[in-house]
Amino acid sequence: MKLDRSVVLLGLFAAGAAASIAACHVYVDEPAKPPPPAAPAAAPAAQAEPKKVVPIHLHGAVTPGAAPATPAVPATPTGPATCLDTTAVAVGECAAVQASAACSAAPTPQQKCNAYKANFIPKVGAAAVACITALNSTQVCDTTSISTCARTALAQACPVPAVAQLCIIAATPCKTTAADCTTVLSGLSDQGQQAVAQCVAQGCGAGLSACIDGLATASTAASGTLKR
Repeated sequence: MKLDRSVVLLGLFAAGAAASIAACHVYVDEPAKPPPPAAPAAAPAAQAEPKKVVPIHLHGAVTPGAAPATPAVPATPTGPATCLDTTAVAVGECAAVQASAACSAAPTPQQKCNAYKANFIPKVGAAAVACITALNSTQVCDTTSISTCARTALAQACPVPAVAQLCIIAATPCKTTAADCTTVLSGLSDQGQQAVAQCVAQGCGAGLSACIDGLATASTAASGTLKR
């Protein structure tokens, strides 16, 4: 069979073209990626403020930079002992006072004890009676010892504002202060305050203590529980 040369050439040309196309790679340039954003600049380190050292001179030199000494805390003042109020209590018996034939005439130690018991508020009266009954037979004959028991008991009474007016009047003639007078009268029952008020009205020449001692001459024995 005889082939036309032009046909063969055309076929070869077509085959070559196809092979060329198949072997050809088309490269398309991709757009360039933008560069990554720059990292933010680090914040500048805070500059430490210089510490100020203030020298303190208290009774001597202080080492620079040393911590100041802690000031001493003043001690809390101790308050007075609990005072004796008007609460009713059982009062001891004055019959327990040691009798002595060596004691002077009336008022006897027992009569004085009963007078304080009758004219003092209960707790103060109980304190006075306990003091007097604790005295021995020699001490009870000493009027100073019994008076001291009475004054010591009265000094423990809770202050009563109601007697302040009387004490303002009594302070000068009774040779005492209004504060001391208030302390003494606060420990008296209503009966005792009235008796002392009469003593003041009569001049109180011998002093307030004499008015307290004089309660024994105007009182009768009393016993048991006292109420103001």
